[in-house]
Amino acid sequence: MKSTGIAESDRSKAATVPERFSAQDLADILRMSRQAVQKKAVAESWEYQVSAGRGGQRNLFLLKGLPSDIRRRILVHFGEVPEDLAECMHPEASAESRSECISKWDAAKEWQREVARARLAVLKAMDEFRAEFKGGRRAAMDRFSVLYENRTR
Repeated sequence: MKSTGIAESDRSKAATVPERFSAQDLADILRMSRQAVQKKAVAESWEYQVSAGRGGQRNLFLLKGLPSDIRRRILVHFGEVPEDLAECMHPEASAESRSECISKWDAAKEWQREVARARLAVLKAMDEFRAEFKGGRRAAMDRFSVLYENRTR
């Protein structure tokens, strides 16, 4: 089974994601005009099914046939957390908060993401140290800070 890039633990929290989307649905999710979505779909040869609609036929774009960046934005819109962000996303975060965080992450430059990953690694190491430390929280943080500062000396 192919991975969707979404953390398994978040599947139960998220709304059900439709398998097909109209150009207007995608326009609303992607914050583009319907015409821009249709133009992009033609240029990139998105997979679709023809469906009867008001006034004739319309194309319904298949989720599985959309480019990965578009699919990711759709999944985020429905409240799912991408695997690469699952470890740094608070499990109790609201859907709005998760969506905002993911949007900021996606907009960040690669060097900014690397800095964020490095900071997360330090915070995780501190949490692990604090869990094993025999003493109070403040003492654990102070001791970790000293050890961290001296790690390269």
